[in-house]
Amino acid sequence: MAEQEHVSEDKGTRSFVFHEIGTLPKFAWCVQIDKNHPEVHVFHGPSVEVDESCFVEGAWDSSFQSMEFDRSFLFMGSGGKIEGDKLLFAAPCHTFELLYSVALKTQVFVSNSLAFLLVRTALDLDPSYRKYLLDHKTIMFGFKDYVKAIPTIQGYPARRHYYCNIEVDPELGIRELPKAEPPDFIDFNSYRDFLIKSMSDISRNAMSEDRKITYKLLATLSTGLDSPASTVIAVEAGCREAVTFRDTSWGGDTFDSGIRIAEVLGLTIREFGIREYMSLDGIHEPEFIASGDAGDVHFRTMEEIFRNRLVVMGHIGDTIWDPYAKRITSHMWRRDASGSSLAEFRMRAGFIHAPVPTFGCIRHPSIHKITMSSEMDPWRIENYYDRPIPRRIVEEKGVDRNLFGQCKKATAVWWDSLPPKRESQESYAQFRQKYKTIRRSLYEKIHQMLYTMHRSWKKTGVRYTRVMRRIGLNHEIPSPFSRSFTEPADQDLLFQWGVSMTRDRYTFDDRM
Repeated sequence: MAEQEHVSEDKGTRSFVFHEIGTLPKFAWCVQIDKNHPEVHVFHGPSVEVDESCFVEGAWDSSFQSMEFDRSFLFMGSGGKIEGDKLLFAAPCHTFELLYSVALKTQVFVSNSLAFLLVRTALDLDPSYRKYLLDHKTIMFGFKDYVKAIPTIQGYPARRHYYCNIEVDPELGIRELPKAEPPDFIDFNSYRDFLIKSMSDISRNAMSEDRKITYKLLATLSTGLDSPASTVIAVEAGCREAVTFRDTSWGGDTFDSGIRIAEVLGLTIREFGIREYMSLDGIHEPEFIASGDAGDVHFRTMEEIFRNRLVVMGHIGDTIWDPYAKRITSHMWRRDASGSSLAEFRMRAGFIHAPVPTFGCIRHPSIHKITMSSEMDPWRIENYYDRPIPRRIVEEKGVDRNLFGQCKKATAVWWDSLPPKRESQESYAQFRQKYKTIRRSLYEKIHQMLYTMHRSWKKTGVRYTRVMRRIGLNHEIPSPFSRSFTEPADQDLLFQWGVSMTRDRYTFDDRM
């Protein structure tokens, strides 16, 4: 096994002992803090950057050499550092990834991977707990209102930490600290300039010669609104390459390729099929489900081109740039949890995720004010898919209005909307069989009936909302069903299965 050990300089009462494990996912790390020992052990993959009393994977909007990732409001990644007699860990400045912690009797563990954390603490998820997936998806309600505790069989809960820094004091007390705040935005130009400068600064950091590995910009492009706008921002920051899916997860021959847009923008682009990952060897869903759900598994086919890249995506634009947004908050509320299943895949493949709409999005009230201002009137099309900010960003770059943003499409691949390959289904079926009981089977029948009713209600509600928006009204029909029945009954063990399948990559010969 490839392991390299390095002891950092002693700063205060704590010092890092770094263990580089060559078999770990490139960006994965887990920190072990002992109350009675000054040495803090950091187990990490080969692409984690280590610099004396700090470590990091990711990029941010100031110089790489400064290592001030914890002070940034545009940090794409995770890391930790020693601050006197305390330890500080930084989660990313978006809610698609997070940090996890576990407090034992005389130890605290912190990691950017739940599977890694569970392996190091010898804890296990509870197969009788039915809400892991639902709990994960509560991040859609914002980073102030999500479920933080992850139950384990042993009784020590793992904790989720979104959009914050974590401080661990000498007594192993854990405290969440707020992130730095971006400025408010006055008008469209100030906001667009902020996005461009942010992307340029992050890219400059990612390409720093002080890094052992650099990360070149790569855009993901579709015919929607959020992706083309994010791609234009990336182009303004120097991006020259893109990838696209030619179709969507909705089935049929729905065209979604961004090739024609790429031609206008002068980008070199590679096209992929939404189902191509199914032809690859192995079972691919678990590492995505271990981060939340299977929604982003289709990106598996782009792994080779994603490696060592700063990958630009348009996640959360459907909320931040939507004039009909249900909530205008500074907590990153969003419509769903899509985009949240990339973490384990990202850490293994070795790329940095840069979702442009999240840049400064805790200033959603000021962004929404711009959306509704009269200066944006020429870029309204007055239908349910009306987002003037991204439309203006793209059109002012010379892309014809008819090439993008005509109707809502989707590439997210859910377990029930696009059934996985047979090997995955069989593996999950075998996992579920271990915990099958008469009581569980009866509960699942009732659950499935209510879930079917929920789906019918939801489809009716979507049609109603679109009709209302066409006549200028923003009104939705609230669902009468409990959140517990918003997912199929037979998916209640998916999260446990995904984590159990992912744990193996974090098992190594510990000779500490």
